[in-house]
Amino acid sequence: MPKVYILNRSGHDFSSAEKFGELKFVNEGHYNIFNIGAVVTLLRNNLISPFKVEEDFLVMSGSPMVAAIAFSLLIPMKGSVNVLLFDAKQKVYTNRTITLSPYKKREEISNVGGKGSPSVPGK
Repeated sequence: MPKVYILNRSGHDFSSAEKFGELKFVNEGHYNIFNIGAVVTLLRNNLISPFKVEEDFLVMSGSPMVAAIAFSLLIPMKGSVNVLLFDAKQKVYTNRTITLSPYKKREEISNVGGKGSPSVPGK
């Protein structure tokens, strides 16, 4: 059964996300965003390890810093992430998949669209 991983249990009613799967809260309560190591450990144990990219979803709630760390861990390890976006007017979640292509080397980016080195202002 698919799971919906919610980054933080807050005062929001997440029940409309249940149509996508079983609700799982990654954290309940306060994150100490100044202790990045503890946040990473919590995310690895409660989100990254069990997350199945083929069927699971992520709901971002709480600190934007925690959401950024979650994505920075998920994308390289899983390749893509299914996210649920809340539409406040209709009170429903919409699913989207975020897939990032592998990073390109700086040389590959600078040579896109032509031969030679790109011009650098002031040189």
